[in-house]
Amino acid sequence: DSLARTQAADQAGEGAGERGGVAAAAAALRRCCSIFSRTQGVSQGERERASRMSRFVRASKVRHVYCQPAKPEDQYSNFRLSTATGDHNYIKANTKYFAVPVQTGGGSLAVHNLENTGRLPSQPPVLDGHRGPVLDFEFNPMHENIIATGGDDCTIKVWGIPGEGLTESQSEPLVDMHEHQRKVVVLRFHPTAEHVLASGSADHNVKVWDVQKSMSKVTVEHKDLLQDIVWSYDGSMMATSSKDKQMRLVDPRSGEVTASVEAHNGTKTSKL
Repeated sequence: DSLARTQAADQAGEGAGERGGVAAAAAALRRCCSIFSRTQGVSQGERERASRMSRFVRASKVRHVYCQPAKPEDQYSNFRLSTATGDHNYIKANTKYFAVPVQTGGGSLAVHNLENTGRLPSQPPVLDGHRGPVLDFEFNPMHENIIATGGDDCTIKVWGIPGEGLTESQSEPLVDMHEHQRKVVVLRFHPTAEHVLASGSADHNVKVWDVQKSMSKVTVEHKDLLQDIVWSYDGSMMATSSKDKQMRLVDPRSGEVTASVEAHNGTKTSKL
């Protein structure tokens, strides 16, 4: 009997221990579930906030894109760029050269051969004929070695680039035109006719030039500062934009404005 009672007591103790272990495991599981549910709640809240922000912040598709810079010998370096600011293009190129205004006492334009990469000399050869900064310039689309420049000194100059490129600075242009009364800010060569050039100035005038005769053929008056000029593909029409927010279509033969529309209502420069 005593043996039987001892075995029964041992079995009861083991049962109580098992029940206690199960209870402790269940309590631990409940705590883990509570922590997990709270963590999931925070993550869900963060996702909801991110979703709300995405309606206002545009995600960039190139945020992780990086470029590999060219080697120094494949770059163009040591340019002392002009500090003149404006709405013009600061660099232009054709199939042989690129041009960029550089810093000098007056107004100079560096014209560099595309094949000659590397570090330039401290004083490279330039086109140096303007008394003020060069504000716009344009390669002739029919003659790669001809370029026109317009400057703060109210003049337009047309230059010839030697076949081997600039080896020394030039100060005498092929053609010098002086009809504008204020700075010249836009130059555009005609796309299909030789030696026809359109210019825009701070005197609010657009002029169409016969470069060979060094004289303007048409003058189109505007009400405000010129911002851009473009020719149609065949050169039969040209469009202009100005600070008065109007875009105009102009017949270059007669100078008649055939249409006008308010292109943009903002204060930014309007390019065509």
